[in-house]
Amino acid sequence: MKIISVINEKGGTGKTTSTREIAGVLKKSKKCLLIDCDYQANLTGSFGIEFDKTIYNVMTGEDINNCILELEKNVDIIPGIINSRDLETALEWESSKEEILKNKLETLNKKYDYVVIDCRPDMRLLEKNALVASDVVLTPIEPHTYSLDGFDILEELLKTIKPSLKDDIKHVGFFSRVAIGNAPKSVIAGSDNTYDNILDSYIRHSVKLQECSLVGKFIVDYAPRTNGALDYKKLVKELKSKKII
Repeated sequence: MKIISVINEKGGTGKTTSTREIAGVLKKSKKCLLIDCDYQANLTGSFGIEFDKTIYNVMTGEDINNCILELEKNVDIIPGIINSRDLETALEWESSKEEILKNKLETLNKKYDYVVIDCRPDMRLLEKNALVASDVVLTPIEPHTYSLDGFDILEELLKTIKPSLKDDIKHVGFFSRVAIGNAPKSVIAGSDNTYDNILDSYIRHSVKLQECSLVGKFIVDYAPRTNGALDYKKLVKELKSKKII
């Protein structure tokens, strides 16, 4: 089971969309679990679901199996909820509180091939739990230098918690919300830093991707021939070919 966290320290880069659509590609042949760790619960809302068990319940002692809702064949979800922003207070006296999610997910190892986690642009307790549990950290980046700054900040944050992370954890980025006809790699060429962990694949702007969140569908099912569907397929293919996932 591979655990993937989608996170950037900058907001508005397409984290929720990428979480949903990466799972949408993977579900064609693999069993996936989505986890909504954002207290705004946009991932949960994009499927139009309501469920009384959430990531908050997982973190505060509930059996994780009781908090999983089936979305469709090969895709389940643990919903998000606004209460999760209060976890620092709720778990103030809990020991090893940054490993709660990792320990819970280990019990699902034979049930899923992939776990894809949508994270907030924060480094609070829930985000740290996601990173500690992860095999791969994916960072969507908008094609401008300010968004690359968010990638750099996350790199530094990962270094500060490195002792708690898995030894072979991988952090890679990819460009998201790219205007049609743009060459996003030129942003890297114009930056002061050298980036070896930015993928070649990128996600072009697509109205259909926005529509998916309104109709509760994955782009590969809703509009399989559009840029959004083709780009996420290409992204997942690159991740697999480079043995990142």
